[in-house]
Amino acid sequence: MTGHEIEAAATRSQIELHMQYPNGLPVKHKWSGPLLEDAYIRSGEVTSEYAKTFYLGTQLMTPEKARAIWAIYVWCRRTDELVDGPNSARITPAALDRWEERLEALFEGRPYDSLDAVLTDTLTKFPVDIQPFRDMIGGMRMDLYKNRYENYDELYEYCYRVAGTVALMSTPIMGVDPSYKGPLEPVYKAALALGTANQLTNILRDVGEDAETRSRVYLPLDELDQFGISENEVRICGLRARSAATCSPHPLAPRSHEQRAPLHRSHFQPYALRSFSRCLEECSRARTARLTTAGRYAFCLLGVFLASLLAGLGG
Repeated sequence: MTGHEIEAAATRSQIELHMQYPNGLPVKHKWSGPLLEDAYIRSGEVTSEYAKTFYLGTQLMTPEKARAIWAIYVWCRRTDELVDGPNSARITPAALDRWEERLEALFEGRPYDSLDAVLTDTLTKFPVDIQPFRDMIGGMRMDLYKNRYENYDELYEYCYRVAGTVALMSTPIMGVDPSYKGPLEPVYKAALALGTANQLTNILRDVGEDAETRSRVYLPLDELDQFGISENEVRICGLRARSAATCSPHPLAPRSHEQRAPLHRSHFQPYALRSFSRCLEECSRARTARLTTAGRYAFCLLGVFLASLLAGLGG
């Protein structure tokens, strides 16, 4: 299946569940009282510590929705740290298989620990489907064996798995505008578009760091070749820049301005402009989202973050 097909299948599954169980899944679990409350508080603390802007967005939601978003954020963060955290060098496909078994268990009402329990509890209140979570784990598997992407279609699958999935997870919690009476598909597609735009921006922001420290090049190789950009040039940019479009000499690097200038003017900037166009295209698709007021504000905060990055990358 292509990335678009995987995304479409998960979207259909989420919409069907949303319509069948609009008030949450019929899942029973044994966690309650102070232990569960403490776990929610801890989830909020983790979100506040590691995702300050995102946490600020949750403060515009009802307490119940904010707590649910924290639960999802913590699960996503724990999942991401399996391949990008301090112990990532020892992570194997078998470890991700065990993590997926834990996921299946918490959706069945058998959470492994307190942080799993808050997600199980969230399922009883909101129509959150398991498939996007499975797909995100699939994205972590991609990071274990795939560090180059031949074209944008390959990259799109990765973007869906690590970011679009979050849109499918969070949209049923953020909610749909009560005045909207149309089908749910446009709502979810808009959220997916924003997730894709956010991930594309993250890739541009971290392009040098990913190449230098993780030996990962997410920029499509066929497009790098089209613009005459080598992987070594991507690494050079990573010495200083947070983005390809503002690549300039690092204070500790040789001051070969004449050599670097062509790299800035004729290589990276045109490529960056094409990439920004993709981001903006995805954002324009997201404008149709029929979210609640709090949900729109939360997404707007992410949009402001995206816009600030684009402004800084414009060079």
